[in-house]
Amino acid sequence: MKQLIDLDRVKLAQGHIELTADSKSQAKNLAYNVAVWANKFERDILIFYPHCKNPIRIPPTTPTKSSEVLNMTNLVLPSRQGIVTAKGRLSPSILEVLYFLAENPNESAGLVRLSDERQIALTDSSIALLTEADGGLEAAVERRRADYWHLPDLEEFNRLTHQSLEPDNQASTTEFRLRTHDPNGENWLLSVNRYRLVSDDMGELYHVFINTGLEECAAPVGLVTSGK
Repeated sequence: MKQLIDLDRVKLAQGHIELTADSKSQAKNLAYNVAVWANKFERDILIFYPHCKNPIRIPPTTPTKSSEVLNMTNLVLPSRQGIVTAKGRLSPSILEVLYFLAENPNESAGLVRLSDERQIALTDSSIALLTEADGGLEAAVERRRADYWHLPDLEEFNRLTHQSLEPDNQASTTEFRLRTHDPNGENWLLSVNRYRLVSDDMGELYHVFINTGLEECAAPVGLVTSGK
């Protein structure tokens, strides 16, 4: 059975993964289902539920027997995060991307879901890609590409990447120059991003991007945006 978890119930901390459940019984069920994740990512998984004194801790060497999975322990939790996410669904392949983002905090990088072109995860350093009017990273992970891209650039990008990117192939990448604006259709920036395509366990496609260049630019001639 494929395990999907809401993105807003996941926190990536230094050395472990934190999950949140609605109840103790749900936490126990979740612990049994995600034990394989601990081994895959070689990290502890901590599962919290309302009023718990100690989280359920699943170490990477956890056996699959449920009686051995539920190892309660006191832990000091580091507070460092490294990425900002929006609500969504999470599978192991996307968790792997989120760890890449968390472990590369100096990169201006993120994750975009293709079905609605929503920007669902950004590194802290991606603040450099935003203007004051954008409202910070929390607002940025609620945006869709059509909200801030120059629309002709977006059309050309979709055409090119549909032809050139192979899903889940680390060697399949492309660079693209795009123009973006703030929510008011002002403060134009020219970005150069490198993209690759990944899929989750349910077949949903995502772009992982890393910014490789950024500068201010004039508004395009014959302006077309969704900002106004």
